[in-house]
Amino acid sequence: ATFTNCVVTDGEKEYGVEEYVSKRENSGVITVDGKQIVHNAAGLEKAINAGAKAVILAEGDYALRFTNNTNFNLNDMTIEGLGNVNLSISSSEAWYGRVQGSNVTFENIHFTSSVGATGKATYNNCTFDDWTICASSNNEETTFNNCTINGCLNTSTDFSSGDVFVNNCEIAKAEYSGSMTMNFVDCQIDEIIIWNANTNLTNCQVTTLDTSNVTNATVTIK
Repeated sequence: ATFTNCVVTDGEKEYGVEEYVSKRENSGVITVDGKQIVHNAAGLEKAINAGAKAVILAEGDYALRFTNNTNFNLNDMTIEGLGNVNLSISSSEAWYGRVQGSNVTFENIHFTSSVGATGKATYNNCTFDDWTICASSNNEETTFNNCTINGCLNTSTDFSSGDVFVNNCEIAKAEYSGSMTMNFVDCQIDEIIIWNANTNLTNCQVTTLDTSNVTNATVTIK
C-alpha cells in the first residue's frame, strides 16, 4: 500500500499516516510519502536489499551487521526513527560498527553501539552511547546536528576522514587527529583532546581543552 499526502482522522483529531501505520505491524510493504515503514531488523535489511532510499523505523530495537560479504550498502539512504528507536551497528571490518555506504542520513536514532560510516554521513537529532566515528575513507564529510554524544567523538590518522561539522550538540568527549578540520558551533563539550588537527570552536562551552599534542595545527576559538 502507498499513501501520499494523506492523514488519518478519528473524527476530532488528525494523525500522520506514518504514526498510525507504525503502530500496526504488517507483513506487506507500506510506503508513506515516499518512506517505507519498517517494524523490525529483518524488515530493515529487506528494505535495504530492495533498494529503499527512505525508511521510517517504528518504535523498537534494531540491529544491522555489515560483513566482508555484505551485498548491501546504505548509499544515498535516509533512516529515520519514529518514537524510541534503538539501533546497534556491528561490522566484521573494523572494531567499531562501520556502516557501509556514503551520503547516508540518520534521524532520531539512539545508537547503542559504536558507529561510523565508510563515507559521507549526516546525523540529525541522534544519541550515541559509545564511540562516534567520523567517515573512514575517501575524504568524505561527517555532519552532526542537534545530537547528544555520551561516548567519544573520534577520528584517527588511520583513516582519511574529511572535514567534520558539529552543530548544537552536547558532547562528553572529543578526541581526534588527522588532516581534516573539526568545526564545532554552539556546542557544549566536557572534554576535547586534540592530537594535531585543525579545530574551529565557535560559540562553544568547553570544560577541558587539551592542546598539549598540537604542534602544527591551528586551533581557533571565537
